[in-house]
Amino acid sequence: MVVWRLAEHLQGITWTRYRLSKASGLDPMVVHRAARKGAPVRRISGATLNALCTTLGVQPGDLLAYLPDKKPKRR
Repeated sequence: MVVWRLAEHLQGITWTRYRLSKASGLDPMVVHRAARKGAPVRRISGATLNALCTTLGVQPGDLLAYLPDKKPKRR
């Protein structure tokens, strides 16, 4: 599963979700969903990812992380 790391990044640079929304021009709800700690990435447009990376001066890998899915145990 791919999850957001945006919350950790914002905390490190002391930005609020509101500030990111205003600076990037993204809808506040888009930023809110992405900035929940460990929130799974359901879908994201290239334009949104581009706006986040441009505004924060980071690479996509700085904002996203891959966590392997937990496999159910066989009986």
